[in-house]
Amino acid sequence: MRSPCFLADLQQEDGRNLMREKIVRAADGKIACSLKHRYTDDNGKRISPLNCAAMATLKTNVINLWRLEQGIWDLDDAAKREKNYRKRKRLELKSWKIWNNLKYVKRQWNMPVYILGSELLTYQVAYKGSTTGRMYEYDGAIQTLPKAFKARAYDDVFVTNYDVRSCHIAIIGQLCREEGVILPWTEEYVHDKSAKHEHAKCAQIPVDIWKACLIGLYYGAVLGNNKMTRIHQTIWEYLEEHEEGYNPDMIAHYYERFVQYATPYLLEREQWFRLIETTLKKKYTVWSNGEKCLKNACGAIQPFDSFTNNREIAMFICQGMEAAFINHLMILGKDYGYTPRAIEHDGLIVDNAIPETAVAKARELSGFHVAQLQESTFFYDREVFS
Repeated sequence: MRSPCFLADLQQEDGRNLMREKIVRAADGKIACSLKHRYTDDNGKRISPLNCAAMATLKTNVINLWRLEQGIWDLDDAAKREKNYRKRKRLELKSWKIWNNLKYVKRQWNMPVYILGSELLTYQVAYKGSTTGRMYEYDGAIQTLPKAFKARAYDDVFVTNYDVRSCHIAIIGQLCREEGVILPWTEEYVHDKSAKHEHAKCAQIPVDIWKACLIGLYYGAVLGNNKMTRIHQTIWEYLEEHEEGYNPDMIAHYYERFVQYATPYLLEREQWFRLIETTLKKKYTVWSNGEKCLKNACGAIQPFDSFTNNREIAMFICQGMEAAFINHLMILGKDYGYTPRAIEHDGLIVDNAIPETAVAKARELSGFHVAQLQESTFFYDREVFS
């Protein structure tokens, strides 16, 4: 006679093994067809030739599915042990979201591969375009996993993760300098590798809060210590995710510390937005089929009337230059001996190393002359995933 505990464990194990089964159609039981790249944006408009050429370089990705599955099981177990209701529900929601990401991977064509004794999974990727030139993997998949789970996805996989240091802040500094407006604090921030850590330490706030709030400033976030402002919401979201318990006083403290140490950047963002209004709107204006539009560095074209404010224009311009640089890096891979596997928006995961000559060529072709590509590593705590 089997004990209830044994039967419960067996049922749980059967559920886990379902993750390794192919996803099939309910109507006829046939394996679901793999999704293909979509060469249109959200409005059904054909993406730029640069986007198309870059997207064609993405064929398959390799991940450690076993590590990802273990991570989900750890989250489920942690949720069961968690006594705090709010934290338990956050863990359950996180597990559910990650499982939905993996469902996309499992519906794609895939096959196991074995590298130095590790069982990995290679799967066919599918990306879609957007109105700004960025490319997004269908249903999030590996691209939108939390950092700790991306680390699991590429554990024992011989790929290199690159990203652009302070990407959008670097773009803003360059665009302003090209128009004769110098932002010394902004440029110094970009040049200093450890700037975000040093500023966060001085302000006595977590580095992720500092980074997210600073980028929000350059995109027009309204200041104000109330729940309707973007800065306040950013701090709240971080505390909701990471803190066991917090109160309004803690949010107010972080907000005040950030504003105090971000004052120079607040002044320089005003210069940036004046430049958008007086110069950059005209610089990026084109006429397409008799309609006034904006065209960014990636070749994305959108009607001028589709932008409701300067914040949206700023994002369109910056994401376009970011995408142009990454797209050119992807296309250059065949000439410089590396293979793109996945896009991280301001970064790229590749087989083999990207040589400096390829980076220099991508800077020249994209116009993102101050881009600093750096090797980055994902990190996860093998014991804690909450």
